[in-house]
Amino acid sequence: MPNTVILTRYSGAPTEEEILNNSDETIALIDSSDAPFVHVIVDSAEVTKSPPLSVTVKTAKASPRHQRAGWILTVGGQNALVQFATSIARQLLQVRTQNFDTIDDAIAYLKTRCREFAVTLGPKGALVWERRGLNILSAPHPSSVSVVLRYRTLARIRGH
Repeated sequence: MPNTVILTRYSGAPTEEEILNNSDETIALIDSSDAPFVHVIVDSAEVTKSPPLSVTVKTAKASPRHQRAGWILTVGGQNALVQFATSIARQLLQVRTQNFDTIDDAIAYLKTRCREFAVTLGPKGALVWERRGLNILSAPHPSSVSVVLRYRTLARIRGH
C-alpha cells in the first residue's frame, strides 16, 4: 500500500523547535495518505547530542497525535535516560512504539507487524518495500539533505 511509512532522519543536536516542526510535518504527511495506518521510523543514529530530558518530555506531550498513526519506531542516537523518558511518555500518550539499535532491526520488527510487505534497506539508505514481488514503495535517503538541514522528514514513501 503506498504512503504507508514515513522515514525521518535526525543528525547533530536537534532543538525543541525542530522536533516540534518535524512532528507537524509528520502529521501533515499522515493526513495526505489514504492508508488506514501510517508508520513512522525515526532514525537518530547521527544525533550527536540528545535534547535534555525536560525538552524530550515537553515535546512528547506537545506533539500532536493522529488517529491513523501506526507504529513509531526509533533507531539509535538516544542515551538510555532519554529512551526511557520517551518510552514512558509514549505509553502515557498511548502510542505504539519500540526502540531499536539499528534501522535493520526496526525494519525487521515492522515486517512482523505488516506481514503482507517485504521491507529491505536498499542503496544509500532507501527503504524498499515489495508486495507480491512488485516494488511498490521506496524512499531515497539523500545524505546531503540530512547534513544541510540537520533534521527533516526526508522521505514519504510513495507508490510507483
